[in-house]
Amino acid sequence: SLQYIAGAQANGPAGSPADPETLPDVLALAKASDVAIVVLGDDHGMCGEWQDRDDLDVGGGQLALLEAVAGVAKKTIVVLVHGRPQTFGDNSVLGATLS
Repeated sequence: SLQYIAGAQANGPAGSPADPETLPDVLALAKASDVAIVVLGDDHGMCGEWQDRDDLDVGGGQLALLEAVAGVAKKTIVVLVHGRPQTFGDNSVLGATLS
């Protein structure tokens, strides 16, 4: 079965916290699941003409969400939906979870 909980907003400054109201439920679901699928990227207003950014990190609280989920899930799959290159902060979340 598939269950879904929104855990972070895509818009907003990179490095924002994940949604504090839903994060406990997201983490409980990730712990109980065989696989956690985290969908990250841009929303429709973040990419295109006149949508310049200071950095390429995933926006909003998405990086904090990924770090939290990858820290508790048995397996984590990341799906990127974006129209430009994306980075992941210092990339420590990727290095710690790749196997």
